[in-house]
Amino acid sequence: MKNIKNIIILCGVLLSKNIYAVGGVELLTNVSVGSIGNPAMQTSISAESVFYNPAAISFLDNGEYLYLGAYGVDIDYKMRLDNIYLRTTSSQIIPSFSYVIKNNRQSYYLGFGMSGQGGKLKIDNNIPFLENTKATIAHGGINFGTSYLVNEKLSISIGGKGNYSKVEFKGDIGNQHIKNTEESKSITFETGIFYQPTEKLNFSGKYLHKTKQDYGGELAGLISLGTSYKITERDQLNLGYNIILEENDYSNSYEYAISLKRQVTPKLNISLGYMYSDRGHNNDDVYTFTELSSHQVGVGGEYSIKENILLGFGVGVIDYKSKSTNLFNSDIGSTRSEKILGLSLKVQL
Repeated sequence: MKNIKNIIILCGVLLSKNIYAVGGVELLTNVSVGSIGNPAMQTSISAESVFYNPAAISFLDNGEYLYLGAYGVDIDYKMRLDNIYLRTTSSQIIPSFSYVIKNNRQSYYLGFGMSGQGGKLKIDNNIPFLENTKATIAHGGINFGTSYLVNEKLSISIGGKGNYSKVEFKGDIGNQHIKNTEESKSITFETGIFYQPTEKLNFSGKYLHKTKQDYGGELAGLISLGTSYKITERDQLNLGYNIILEENDYSNSYEYAISLKRQVTPKLNISLGYMYSDRGHNNDDVYTFTELSSHQVGVGGEYSIKENILLGFGVGVIDYKSKSTNLFNSDIGSTRSEKILGLSLKVQL
């Protein structure tokens, strides 16, 4: 009798608006390949800055810049309700792209990347009669806007972000095919400021507004702060802090990042980074699975193939804190981990 109750609870989750609970790739606020080894990307000055603080592109040399990147994610994600479980180990490829034009004081940018949950998943389970279960969780975004160099030390950016979200679950229960799909399109506002008081020191700030979704709820907003300091001619320390402005039903989440970047040779730089994501009281809602605190460790770098071409790489691990609680006199819990490998190409056109 208890198993029947647990099956009803799990199926209720999958068929509700919270079907994103089945998992996916939790990207945190890391969109591009560079963030694997350097999760404190706020003060990065490159085509990847489009995703972290577009105001930084004003400090590039005049010209056109292209970034192409993708990383593969090997995931292991399990939700358990007593002896009933859902599990996915579907590997994912997460792409990202940006294009920047810098012309004296004025710069323009365009970028595409995934945020939050993401993935096309096959779900294994031991629920009787539930077969061929698959889920799609996608939150894609297009960043666009302009940045203006106020003076040699200060720049500001203003722009927007177009969002497309889709969450879908489908499967077979006996001879009955079930499918639950929710989609949303939206646009929101973002702005940034970048300050470089000396050649060694940078400060960064960005604000991204929350976005209402057509099927209810909101995509989170963001306040992102960062600083970097060039310790020596070859070494740079980066610090980052993100406040994730969650929808009203949740408390805000926080990310703390640190990385060290070293110029090993004139052609090669290496970064080693760590980030802690604190989901706060949201951890209490274990059954939503998207609110687990985590530790990320990664190493990455860039190699100059030619004067205007950089090959980027990164490898990392995101380890999530396991969580369990009691729900309707049943023990419910979730575990997840992700291994990441990324490659990118940056070209000054």
